[in-house]
Amino acid sequence: MNNIKKYTFLEIYREFVEKYEKNNIRHKLFKNLKDFIGEMCNILIPDYMWIGGSFVTDKELPNDIDVVFFFEVEQVEEKKDILKVLVENLSKIFKIHGHIAWSDLHIEKLTPENKKIVDDRKKYWEETFSNNKGIIDNRKIIVQVSKDEIINNCINNN
Repeated sequence: MNNIKKYTFLEIYREFVEKYEKNNIRHKLFKNLKDFIGEMCNILIPDYMWIGGSFVTDKELPNDIDVVFFFEVEQVEEKKDILKVLVENLSKIFKIHGHIAWSDLHIEKLTPENKKIVDDRKKYWEETFSNNKGIIDNRKIIVQVSKDEIINNCINNN
């Protein structure tokens, strides 16, 4: 299962917001996502993030955006309490279902036990975002945004 597609924020906007020009909900959710990420950057910048759920489908009126932020293990451990509070608070304010996971980009630094945890959690999120009412739907995509793109958003959002 490889439904993961790399996008820039401009590409996300064009595919999932702009073509729904009369849909204020998608515009508001996208702005909320960018603001959410801007707040996140004040604490810690993720290695990458995944966006899933109805926002990255053709559903006319998505309720929210589902996001997983992937961080280096050591970074998460150092800041896990503040990240948890930030994600919980911002999720309520911005209608973003934010989650935190360990990144696999620094796999060489991980213990064998942590490698298994990283692999299991990544598989869990891939299956969760590909799930359609209990059935794995290979047509559903996961949008991946790189660290560089996240940094650009943070710079341009301030």
